[in-house]
Amino acid sequence: MGRAIKPSEVSSFFNQRAADFISGSPSKWLSLTFKKFVVFWNGYEISNNQNAYFYRQFASITHLLPPLFWIISPLSLLGLFSVWRFGEKYTIIAIFIAVYMLTVIVFFVNGRFRLPVWPMLIILAGLAIDYIIKLAKEKSYRRLIILILIFFLLLVVTISIFMEFLKNRLPCRIFPSAMFICEKDYMTRLCWSTSALRNWLRVCPLPI
Repeated sequence: MGRAIKPSEVSSFFNQRAADFISGSPSKWLSLTFKKFVVFWNGYEISNNQNAYFYRQFASITHLLPPLFWIISPLSLLGLFSVWRFGEKYTIIAIFIAVYMLTVIVFFVNGRFRLPVWPMLIILAGLAIDYIIKLAKEKSYRRLIILILIFFLLLVVTISIFMEFLKNRLPCRIFPSAMFICEKDYMTRLCWSTSALRNWLRVCPLPI
């Protein structure tokens, strides 16, 4: 163009590219959108520039915290399906989750991008647990069994997606956060490499 491109022009260019892709390949776009919908509910925390699983092994308090997204996800979906049983006051939570989820899957699914919806999902997960306990007290075993089967079905789907992410092999790399990702053939593992850290510090020494 012979001049510096404005951020608005860059945005317009890629917006047009996206619009052309959607209009030219609607089936591919729908397929990708569905995949992002599934990824949104998966149990794996997709990292951006910082990997939560790496830091988790160095923060002992995280091992005392409640289960992570892989258990919250199926419980919250269960609560979402039965939210109408708890009155209209909880409907706004379901609407918020649906709208927020759409704003995420339209663009890019990331662990930190779905973080704002965590509190609402935890509330729905609590409602699901409360409903399960209520059915058990009322001895409504038929509905209780159906509900538990649905939960385990959702749990299996969530965990299977989680394991699929773990099995994906990525090239070893060092992040500016002194993070070294060590990949195995069967599972992604995070490890601290002294030699890799030293190599990185030689390239980019920390300010003193």
